[in-house]
Amino acid sequence: MIPIFYAARDHGVRPYNDYRALCNLTRARTWSDFEREIPSNIVARLKQLYESVDDVDLFPGGLSETPLPGGVIGPTFSCIVAGVFSRLRKCDRFW
Repeated sequence: MIPIFYAARDHGVRPYNDYRALCNLTRARTWSDFEREIPSNIVARLKQLYESVDDVDLFPGGLSETPLPGGVIGPTFSCIVAGVFSRLRKCDRFW
């Protein structure tokens, strides 16, 4: 099947699994490797949409994660957002 969010790759956004590795999460090799961060019923749905764990796009993968305690986003998006704000603070002399 063709992924619903195919446009991310068209714009050079790396797959969800690459961002997991960048954010010190385990790189998924099988679908069950996602189940630490993503509920099993959603992993089953992703498995229907994508051929491989390396095909999952960042946006649907990140949105599928269970939010961190007290948060609204999961570990991958938390890592990305924290990195953006950290770099903004370091590079903005008026912060």
